Amino acid sequence: MFMNNKRKVLSVVTLGVLAFAVLVLMGVPASRVAAIEPTPLPQKTTKTLISIEVSKPNANPGDTFDLTITIDTDTPTWGAQFALHYDPKLVTLDSNYDKGNFYQDYASAHNGTLMIIPALVPDNTKGLVPTTGFAIVGVPIGSGGPSGKGTLAILHGKVNDGVKGTEIFRLSDVKVSDTGNDGGYTAAFLGVMVQDGVMGIAGADASAQAPHSADVAISQENSTPTPEPTIAKRTSLDQPGSSSGSIPWVIILPAIGVVLVAGVLITFLKKK
Repeated sequence: MFMNNKRKVLSVVTLGVLAFAVLVLMGVPASRVAAIEPTPLPQKTTKTLISIEVSKPNANPGDTFDLTITIDTDTPTWGAQFALHYDPKLVTLDSNYDKGNFYQDYASAHNGTLMIIPALVPDNTKGLVPTTGFAIVGVPIGSGGPSGKGTLAILHGKVNDGVKGTEIFRLSDVKVSDTGNDGGYTAAFLGVMVQDGVMGIAGADASAQAPHSADVAISQENSTPTPEPTIAKRTSLDQPGSSSGSIPWVIILPAIGVVLVAGVLITFLKKK
């Protein structure tokens, strides 16, 4: 009788252990399994300048003008991005713009396409053209990329009526990419410089701005946070949910051990 009760107790305990192990396995939330990230590409130090050329450095209220965003680089590239800040009290920018020839001509010559994402749409309330990316797509890897000097885009604007002052068109979030490795993944250039544009309105000072590092943050009342770089490419390991739905081995191995021990106990009790 005592042995039978002992067996019943052991059976109950064993079943309890098994039930606990099953609940643990079923209740563990899905989590990511650590993945080995690909080795980062070495970044290139280049002589690259992104600048703004103002068609009318000295303007009057009511005048129209153009802003030409240019690139000058000694290294082949597949893409670039920038944001533009300005004072909406002094000027108003149009939503229409012209594509530049720098990436467009190269893409056309190599049966590729120039992508501009998003479109260059100014916010004349904030005084901001949000970060816009330019990228060559559809060109075979290893075919190189454009270098030298060219135009990224041409924006159009108008000086507001009855204003006077110095308008500084500032660039921020500037990045320029190389042509990528064998897998098509690009890396950003180091040492990129920018040169802002200046316009003197109604006789105000129009002194040219000296080039400065693209890494210098823009401190401006109308500035807003910019999105992630548009020219950066993601690896398959970076895709959202690529490794979801798995259970950590730290949980799995102990649970398997519990199940195995419970199985041995059940077998032993059955033989008694």
